[in-house]
Amino acid sequence: MIVGVFDTEDQACARLSESIDIMATIYADEAPAWDDLHATHHVKRVNHSELYATGERHVINTAS
Repeated sequence: MIVGVFDTEDQACARLSESIDIMATIYADEAPAWDDLHATHHVKRVNHSELYATGERHVINTAS
């Protein structure tokens, strides 16, 4: 887990793409700010307008 405070999700995206191992899977919500992560990482998305969680037994979610 990486914890940080950013003014925007775009700033967070830039920091995360530098900090997360290239082999890691990133779980993100549907916000467009996370789209750029697809260029460098394997990203799985949770669209909260459609569902709260995903994965086996619905244990993967990005809501806090």
